[in-house]
Amino acid sequence: MALRTTALFLIASCLSLPASAADDSQSIVERDYSCPPGFIPLPNQGANYNPSCAVDRCYGTPGPCGEGNQCTSKKSTVSGISTFESVCTCSAPSVLAHIVYTDFCYVPGTDRCNPNPCKNGGTCEAVADFISGEKRAFVCTCPQNFQGVTCDQPSENPAPTRRNGTSPPTLPPTPPPTTGPPIIIDGNQGLCGPGELAEAAPFPQRCWFNNDPQGRYVCCDAQGCDGFNADNLTPHCKNFGYVPPNFGKSGGPSPPPEGDQGVCGKTGAEPFPNRCWFNNDPLGRYVCCDNQGCDGFNADNLTPHCKNFGYVPDNFGRTSPPGPGPTGNGGPQGVCGLGAASAFPNRCWYNNDPQGRYVCCDNDGCNGFYQPGNLFPRCKTNGFVPPSL
Repeated sequence: MALRTTALFLIASCLSLPASAADDSQSIVERDYSCPPGFIPLPNQGANYNPSCAVDRCYGTPGPCGEGNQCTSKKSTVSGISTFESVCTCSAPSVLAHIVYTDFCYVPGTDRCNPNPCKNGGTCEAVADFISGEKRAFVCTCPQNFQGVTCDQPSENPAPTRRNGTSPPTLPPTPPPTTGPPIIIDGNQGLCGPGELAEAAPFPQRCWFNNDPQGRYVCCDAQGCDGFNADNLTPHCKNFGYVPPNFGKSGGPSPPPEGDQGVCGKTGAEPFPNRCWFNNDPLGRYVCCDNQGCDGFNADNLTPHCKNFGYVPDNFGRTSPPGPGPTGNGGPQGVCGLGAASAFPNRCWYNNDPQGRYVCCDNDGCNGFYQPGNLFPRCKTNGFVPPSL
């Protein structure tokens, strides 16, 4: 598989601004500035939030979502860098396809690159999407003077234009951490709270990265954390937070794992010895990452992303074409497969849920989580909600 495809898994992550501050800065910039068609005003991440014009991934005729489907531009911030991603609402017979930052609507059975969606002489390459693993998405290689999902925008981003009669964009000052409701903190909180770091004293609550093999965390104040940022990896403090040095890690990259890693590390994938599984995936799909391993999932909360570089094995490591799995997935399945749930033998857990809740899915199993929130499990076909979950 070409490294061009695998590079889509490269994502670094960091603690984002509190949602309210990010939303305020975006609304202020959109009020005070405008950009030419094909671009959206976006606040930069510097102290003064001087704006720039970012590429609108929905722009084009017909654009990534295609005729008769709706495309919405959504702001996304990872590692403190903001951009816009396209979100498609597809009408039948089209189905949703997704790669990093871009949704598509695809009509099953059609050639993704015929007719060519790339404008201005761009060339089209059909690529596997993160939902089905089939070539339902596309990537355009644009000529030197063009950019964008379908090569509709000029390659040089324009400068934003100040709207008449408005003041410069300003953000409200960030207030100091406030004392929230008391919480009970059990056990070691690492670098968070009073101790080695004076600056961490007002932030006593340790909040872990989501499903992170490196054990990274951030520190939140007494109001604690309430889920994850848009990358579904970095924790989100309900009020204010602090990033400890190296996210609390005490060492460098871990050595390659022991045990069977499938095709990872073997012929054709020698530099990528770490097998990283899709999230809660009944098909057993995975990708291969280099020695730095994986650190959570992409925005779809299904496909793993490598901390550094990765490789996509043929068929995502599956040894047979996708299809309904066997009845049950091994081990106790709770109430799934019994009584009123006899037709639903697969237990699918809520995401990172301390209460241990689950739903029951039929033989096709589970398929990630519902948006927004990435909490409720999604059955690939049909499911059953047991009493008290």
